[in-house]
Amino acid sequence: MSITIRSAQTIQGGVTLRGNTNTPVVPLSILFELDASNYTSGTTLLDISGNNRHATIHGSPTWDSEAGGCFIFNANPIKYIEVEGSDSGWGLAGAPAQATLSVWAKISTSGYYQHVAGWRGGLNFWFLILDNGSITEARVDNGPVYDININYTTYFNAWKYITLVADAANSRTKLYINSIEVGSTTGLSGNFSSASNNFTLGCDLGNSFAMNGKIGGATAYSKALTQQEVTSEFNRTKTRYGV
Repeated sequence: MSITIRSAQTIQGGVTLRGNTNTPVVPLSILFELDASNYTSGTTLLDISGNNRHATIHGSPTWDSEAGGCFIFNANPIKYIEVEGSDSGWGLAGAPAQATLSVWAKISTSGYYQHVAGWRGGLNFWFLILDNGSITEARVDNGPVYDININYTTYFNAWKYITLVADAANSRTKLYINSIEVGSTTGLSGNFSSASNNFTLGCDLGNSFAMNGKIGGATAYSKALTQQEVTSEFNRTKTRYGV
């Protein structure tokens, strides 16, 4: 089995990965990886996975040096980062539906219906969203809706690695925070199809549910990560966030 090693100062496509550790990770099917530590200027955030799925920055979120680099999101005005063309799913459609979304976020308690990261729109989508000010709603929708709802009160105002796994092969969705499983649902089956909106960070294009807080990075995978893989990815970047 091949092993992919990512390190601080590794160069991929001319991009310096400043925030990641030398921790080896198992081979993963990464669709794209966005990392605010690599931002310099302008309205483009480069995809450091090597897949050239670069993101567009809208509304001029403030770049901040905390945790090696992050973006500050709030509702005045609406700010978001969009991966154009991601509404096609890039191969996520197919049986069984399997995908993973991970994001490093430091979310403040203010705000009602805060979209953190994901796809929305159409019958088939999956995303992470904070609902009702204190409840996390992690949703997979491929016709039927599969929600994982947990109280987020103890996680506010601190950097957290949030991972949502859709695994139709095993009829489950799972939500992890800092690689610890905090919720799950059963019964997921069938296929994904395309969403009507692109992947976004910081707010939802359809409803403009603005997030209040900071995002350091986000990664989407075209597979259902195992517990071991979620932990490996968490360990790869946790030092940067002081976890």
